[in-house]
Amino acid sequence: MPLDPSGVTIIATEWTLIFIATGVIVARLYLRLILQKRRLLISDLFMCAGWCTTVALASFDIVFYRMGVLRQGVTLGLVGFEGTAEEAERFYKVPTPG
Repeated sequence: MPLDPSGVTIIATEWTLIFIATGVIVARLYLRLILQKRRLLISDLFMCAGWCTTVALASFDIVFYRMGVLRQGVTLGLVGFEGTAEEAERFYKVPTPG
């Protein structure tokens, strides 16, 4: 496994796992609501809330990639970032959930 994966690799992996999780969640909700004709449990609601949070966080990675921050070789402290000071400041001002 690479120690410094590219932004495209990170985004592709995140969204692949999100689509797999979507299938599992839809199957579970279908089983609970349609086949078993039961109501949702609190665990189902937490699962859906976790999925929504994951999608929101993965969406921010796309924004960061377009800003140039999620490029290979750029650290969290923006060492290796090739943008302007204004772009770096904008990165730190982006409100991320979590």
